[in-house]
Amino acid sequence: MISLKPSDAAGIVNKVCGPVHMIVLKETSKSGVSAPLAARMELLERNFASIFEASLDWFNAYKCNLRLNNIERAANNLDSWSKEGYLSERPLFFGRAVLELLSTGSIEKAAELVKHSNAYLNNEPTEGGGPSASAYAVWHLALIASGLAVMEPKPRVDKYRIFSILNERYRNILGTVDYRLVTLFDKIGETCFNVVRPESQHNPFSFLQSMLANTSSKGGAYSDFVPPKPGQGGLPAGLDMNMMLNMINSMQNTKPKK
Repeated sequence: MISLKPSDAAGIVNKVCGPVHMIVLKETSKSGVSAPLAARMELLERNFASIFEASLDWFNAYKCNLRLNNIERAANNLDSWSKEGYLSERPLFFGRAVLELLSTGSIEKAAELVKHSNAYLNNEPTEGGGPSASAYAVWHLALIASGLAVMEPKPRVDKYRIFSILNERYRNILGTVDYRLVTLFDKIGETCFNVVRPESQHNPFSFLQSMLANTSSKGGAYSDFVPPKPGQGGLPAGLDMNMMLNMINSMQNTKPKK
């Protein structure tokens, strides 16, 4: 594949080599693999990552670098990928990626991705309304959730309670951006914070049933699920990201009274 154009090589990897490689990865993760084979597979993965980057296939390059635990390079892939979208969507690429990692229990990877992603988002505006406000809200949520998940257990830190506050405050805004983010955040609750969802939430028809129920009665689970007015995006009312982080830190550092 070295002699092929990057786009042609990427096509071969996607359709032939990639699927076979993924099957081998899954099987060897169950039974283990010898050191020489592991080295060859890592080399193959690095080659795949380079091919995808050269062909500007940022999604697959990102996935390869995640598997290689090269999180800094994965963050760079996200940065390049985000430039193909609207500027207002830029924080959403990083926020969604962090939430995806948390939903699978990859807490350390998520924390490292936050660290490297900050370099790409630090100098951008985070206040006020506008099209990017909701995307920044998703990024802020990912930052807080990652920090909470990676924190060592402390007697005075009630992770479950803090996650519940985040869920209550951010749930509507996640839904206005993409309802799949709500499902993703529910999964984070189960995976990282031992949240047990009601049985109805596992029912794929429950969302439809809830909407139908709300057409004939006030209240209900989705009665306040309304998109923000133009220019009124951003962090949910009454919740300040720095305040939430300070609260977590104070709970972590405060010693219990004797």
